[in-house]
Amino acid sequence: MGTQSSGSNEERKRVEAELEESRRSLSTLMGNLPGMAYRCRKDENWTMEFVSEGCLNLTGYQPSELIGNQKSSFERLIYADDQKRVRETVDIALQNKRSFQMTYRITTADGEEKWVWEQGCGVFSQEGDFLGLEGFITDITERRETEARMRAILDTTVDGMITIDEQGIVESFNPAAEEIFGYRPEEVIGQNVRLLMPEPYHSEHDGYIANYSRTGQAKIIGLGREVTGRRKDGTTFPLDLAVSEFHLGEHRRFAGIVRDITDRKRLEEQLIQSSKLAALGELVGGIAHEVNNPTGIIVMRIASLMEDARALGLPEDLIDDIEVIQRQSDKIAQITSGLLAFSRQTPFSDQLSDINRTVQNAVGLVENVLRSKGVVYHSELAEDLPLVHLDTTRIEQVLLNLFNNAMDAMPEGGELHVETALEQDEKHWVVVSVKDTGEGIREEDVGRLFDPFFTTKEVGKGTGLGLSISYGIVEEHGGRIEVQSKWGDGAEFQIYLPVDGKDQV
Repeated sequence: MGTQSSGSNEERKRVEAELEESRRSLSTLMGNLPGMAYRCRKDENWTMEFVSEGCLNLTGYQPSELIGNQKSSFERLIYADDQKRVRETVDIALQNKRSFQMTYRITTADGEEKWVWEQGCGVFSQEGDFLGLEGFITDITERRETEARMRAILDTTVDGMITIDEQGIVESFNPAAEEIFGYRPEEVIGQNVRLLMPEPYHSEHDGYIANYSRTGQAKIIGLGREVTGRRKDGTTFPLDLAVSEFHLGEHRRFAGIVRDITDRKRLEEQLIQSSKLAALGELVGGIAHEVNNPTGIIVMRIASLMEDARALGLPEDLIDDIEVIQRQSDKIAQITSGLLAFSRQTPFSDQLSDINRTVQNAVGLVENVLRSKGVVYHSELAEDLPLVHLDTTRIEQVLLNLFNNAMDAMPEGGELHVETALEQDEKHWVVVSVKDTGEGIREEDVGRLFDPFFTTKEVGKGTGLGLSISYGIVEEHGGRIEVQSKWGDGAEFQIYLPVDGKDQV
C-alpha cells in the first residue's frame, strides 16, 4: 500500500509539473505575441473573459482592467465610426460558422488612435451552442501609415502604376493609369491585365507569365520597352512600359509603370516629316527653277503654234496633236508651280483672323462645284471662337486642297462636313475638321499621306504635293494636321491652329 501511494504521488507531481510547464510556455508564448489574444462574450460590450499580456502595449490597459469590464469595455475602445461595421462582420461570420478578419480603429487609454487587425472565430459546443469569441488583435498603425504614404506617392505620380499577381490579376491601379486607359479602378482590379492589351498581346500574355514562372527567362521584366495599349473605348495607343518583380512573403508580384507616349510619337513623326520636307524642299526648289524657265517658253510657243495652226486651217488631226502637247505642257507647268510652292519658305502674313470667316470664304470658292458633283455640304461652326494668327490666303489654300480631295473621293456624290471647335491640352487650339463620306484611306497609306509625291489617286490625276504643301503651311502656323480614316468609311482631316495667349480665350 505504501509503495502504491508513493507511486501515485510521484505521478501526480509529474503531471502537475507538466501542466505548469505548459502554462508557463503558453504564458511566454502569449507574452511574446505582437498583440493581444482574447476570449470574449458576444454582448453589447464585448466583455472580455481573458486577454493576454499584450493587452497593455496594444490598449494601454492592464489585462485585469479589461476583463469583466473592470475599468473599460472593449466596445468603448473601438472607434465610433467603426463599431457598426465590426459587429456586422462578426455577425456574418457567426451565422456561417467561419472565421473573420477585419481592420478598424481603437482609442487607447491615453487617447492615441491606432489601427488594428483582428482575426477570430466563434467557439461552439458539440451541441452547437455558442460559447464565446476567441481571436487575436495586433497593431497595424505603422503599416497603415506606410501604406498611406505609398498610396499618396502612387496617387500623385504622373505615370500609370499597375500591380498584378502571378496569374496576371490586377491588384492595384493608380489614378494616372485610370487617366491613361479610361477605366475606373473597380473595373480593372480583379481582372486579368490582358484587358489593357490589344491582340496579339491579349491572347499571348498568360503564356508569357507562365513561361517566366517555369523558366525564369524574362522578355520584358527588368527592361523598358515600347508596347501598344488598349483603352476602354477600344482605341490603341503607344506606351512605354517598365516591369519589375517583387515579393510579398512567399508570393511573387509584378509592378508595371506605363506612360502614354502618343504626343511624343506625334512630335517625333512631325520632326521626321519636317526634316524630310526641308531637305526635299531645297532639292525640288532648285530643280523647279531650272525646269520652270524652259517650260514657260514651251507653253507660250505651243499657244502661239495653236493659233497659227487654226489660222492656217491645218488638218484637225494635227491640231488635236498640238492640243495634247498643250495639255501636257500645262500639266508640267502646274507641277513646276507646285514644286515652287512646296519649296518656298517665305514668312506668312501675321494677322489675327476669324477662322470661321476663313472657312466660309474657302467654301464659297467651291460651292458651285460641290453642287455640280452631288456633294451636300454641312457645317457646324462654333460661336465665339478666339481669333488666331493666320495667313488667310494660305489657310484657304489648305482648305481648298482638302475640299478637292474630298470631292475626288466621292465621284458619285456624298456629304462634306466642316466643323470648328476649341480644344485644350497643354495649349488652346482652334480646330477645323473636314470630313467626307468617301471611300476612305487604306491603313497602310495613312502614314504616307503627307509625303511629297505620294498620292492615292489614279495616275495623271494628282501630283502628290497638295497634302505636303498643306502640311508645311499648317506647320508654319505652329499647328498640325491629323487624319483619321477607315477603308470604306470616309476620312476626317483635323487642322489644329494654336491660340496665342489665354487672354483671347
